[in-house]
Amino acid sequence: MACQKAIWDTLPYVIHKTKTSANHETIFGKSFTPAMFHILRNIHLGKDTISDLASCTQVSLPAVSRQVDRLANLGLVTRKRDPHNRRRIILEISEVGKEKLELLMEGKSKYVFQHLSRLTEKELDTVIHGLKLLRSAFSDADREENS
Repeated sequence: MACQKAIWDTLPYVIHKTKTSANHETIFGKSFTPAMFHILRNIHLGKDTISDLASCTQVSLPAVSRQVDRLANLGLVTRKRDPHNRRRIILEISEVGKEKLELLMEGKSKYVFQHLSRLTEKELDTVIHGLKLLRSAFSDADREENS
């Protein structure tokens, strides 16, 4: 129980602080939302269809499609037909999208580095080890649920 409490007390706080560390509005404009950030980042990471994005973000196809439309209207994402399957639309992050995403991620990285630099090497190793264990525990649980 103490571990669960520590997770619930820590992860949402750290995620919130990291999310708000870099100002989305300054880089992307007022109409840019956290949901759009996650979709843009996932496209950058190789999720190249609406279905892939809906699956990895656990958001409905119509909602993802609307977010992609907004990203495309902002010039951050492009669509093209798959030459091997004309019904399939492939999403790509545009050069402008890449530049802005990189700027945002740099801001977030600086923020995280600033806070983690207060820790000793041994403490950083402990954090890394704990995060790996946490990731592994959830990966194992995912595999068990899907089998």
